[in-house]
Amino acid sequence: MRVRITWHVVTRDRGEDRVPAEVLRQKAARLMEVLITQEEDGQLHNVAVEIDAIESSITADAILPAKNGDIAAGNLRSIGLMALGHSPHSDAPAQQMLDFNEIDCMVEASE
Repeated sequence: MRVRITWHVVTRDRGEDRVPAEVLRQKAARLMEVLITQEEDGQLHNVAVEIDAIESSITADAILPAKNGDIAAGNLRSIGLMALGHSPHSDAPAQQMLDFNEIDCMVEASE
């Protein structure tokens, strides 16, 4: 199953709908690291991550071996939120104050 999930990223408790592009890039890089590790382990295929600084969003795209679309989406959702919520740079308060709200999830059968 091919799964594509988009999260809108907002700054918690500040009412800011836009997050600086550099913060989005750092989060996207962390997500890509995790997805590549999963790909190397054979759990995912054809992984990709995109950011949209204007919409303040991060999108993950991957092919998962699950035969059920809900299970595949749940797996990518779990991986994505775990990666996005993990902050290896604990001295960066803006990164720790982010909320990730899923705004789109597309699942399609892959061959």
